[in-house]
Parts: sequence; structure tokens; C-alpha cells
Amino acid sequence: MSSPIYLSNYSIAKLQDLAFGATAFTPPVTLYWERFTTVPLADGTGGVVATYTGYAGRVAFTNNTTNWANSSSQEKHNLKSITWPTNTGGSEVHAGWGIYDASTSGNLIAVGKYSTGITIAGGQEPFVAAGDFSYTLKNSLTTPANGGCFPSNFLIAALLDHLFGATAYTPAATHYLARYTASPTAVSGSGTEAAYTAYARKSFTNNTTSWANSTSQTKKNAIDLIPTAAGSGPTSITDWAIYDALTTGNELLVMHSINTLILLSGGTDDVPANTLNWKISNS
Repeated sequence: MSSPIYLSNYSIAKLQDLAFGATAFTPPVTLYWERFTTVPLADGTGGVVATYTGYAGRVAFTNNTTNWANSSSQEKHNLKSITWPTNTGGSEVHAGWGIYDASTSGNLIAVGKYSTGITIAGGQEPFVAAGDFSYTLKNSLTTPANGGCFPSNFLIAALLDHLFGATAYTPAATHYLARYTASPTAVSGSGTEAAYTAYARKSFTNNTTSWANSTSQTKKNAIDLIPTAAGSGPTSITDWAIYDALTTGNELLVMHSINTLILLSGGTDDVPANTLNWKISNS
């Protein structure tokens, strides 16, 4: 079993920019698995490829739902095993494996690192068993005590299934900022959405004008988000969330404020540019 498994910086940026900014990212048709004696870092550097006698490089793996299970409980795993040629020489210690989008060179997609090195002796056939790729994209099911952002269950499943399984996720053309008087969880429709007079979710275009490109694996809003002024009050605003529809729809991202805002009649609260600060975490 591999532990931990982490996404590459390349994958993180591509998924974040797909969801927030609608920057197209076509999932690879084929993924390629490489063995390592020293695994690469998330930026793709530092890896030392296996050199045992008989090793023939990366093994192709079709990126579809036959080979990848649909995401469940924010977890993704492989349904089929990956096998490399038999070692016909001396022993070699392997630290893990990596997944790429090309048979040579290409972009690193993810890395699996063994908790302790695995010795591949002569006559042994290295493999990754079905289910040994087990990656969970985490979020908080209750709001963080110190504020912050976390992705919804819907978005986690959509992004993982897009990357592993090639079940394409089409991002919404328009995003909607919702306000809350009781904190939502990572489940769409949870919490208590504001209901003061004149309340409506604030719409804005999902593009690279609204969302800055990921930098250092971090995603930020590039514009101020200013909702319609309240027609009644006071109302206590505890949280915000991004949805893909004006009403109902799918929750995408939750933003929890450290301090509750008391919104008076005629008042508004804006989310200034660069306030949202979210990234897919490998920890």
C-alpha cells in the first residue's frame, strides 16, 4: 500500500483553474505509470527512475471509468492493477511510483510514496494492486474555527472524476455568491441562506477576469464581489459560498468568516479581490 499519495503542482493548478476561471483542461486519454527509487516532488523534480534489469519504462493505463472508480466520500482509487516487467537482475529498492500524461517526458499527475522502501528482488514483478491508489481530497464538514475556504463534496467528486476516469466536468459559465446566517457544510443546500428583503445571490462571470490564475497552487478572486444592499435588517452574516446557479444548484466553495457581520438595512458587505484564498491540499 502506498502512503501518502499526492497530486502534482501541475494537476492542482489545472483543476483549480478549470473550476474557477473555466480554463479548459482536457483530461489525459491515457495515463502512464513510472517506478522510482526516489520519488519526484510535487513540482516534478528530484525523481530517480527504476533501472532494474528488464525495466521497460512507463506502463500505459487507459483513463476511463473501467480503470477508475467513481469518487466516493471524496476518495478516488484504481479498479485495475498496474504491473511492470519482471526483474531479471539484482535487487532494487523502490520508493514509489508516479503517474504521467505521456509515455516519455510529459506532465507529472500524481505520486505514490511507499511508507518504507519496497525491495524488488530478482524474479519479482513490481505492481500496484487495485485499490492501492487511494487519494482523498479533503475538506471540512464543519466550518474551520479560524475562518477560511473549503471545497464542497460536489466539486471534489467532479474534479477527481475529471482527472482520474476522464468523466468531464464542465464548469459553470456564471458563478453566484450566496450569504448565510448559519454556517453551511460541504453539502449543497446546507446551512441557512440569508433571506432579508431584496436578497439574491450575486452573479459574476466564471472567467479569468473574475478569477486569477493559480499561483503557488493558490486560487484567488480577481474582482470585488459586491452583493445587492439589504432591504431589511439587522442580519447576522456568518459565511459565504459560491454556487453554480442563482437558486438551488451545486455548492462549489464555502468561505467562513472569523467574525460575524451584522448587516443593517441598506447596508452591504463586499468580498474584496484576493479575499478568497483556496488551494487543493496534499496534506
